[in-house]
Amino acid sequence: MIPHPLFRKGITAVMGVKIRDPSVMMRIVSEAGGTRQMLVKCAEKISFLKKNHEGFY
Repeated sequence: MIPHPLFRKGITAVMGVKIRDPSVMMRIVSEAGGTRQMLVKCAEKISFLKKNHEGFY
């Protein structure tokens, strides 16, 4: 994920999910699994916050 182009457009937060094990993710999706199962077994939430000019979020 590359948040800097979005930050330049005025977006202040970019969030998503990082897949740690694609083969496990594909199995979960093929079995009609959901996000909760992926977060437990093969993924993690990530976020990028834009700092303001004073260094605060």
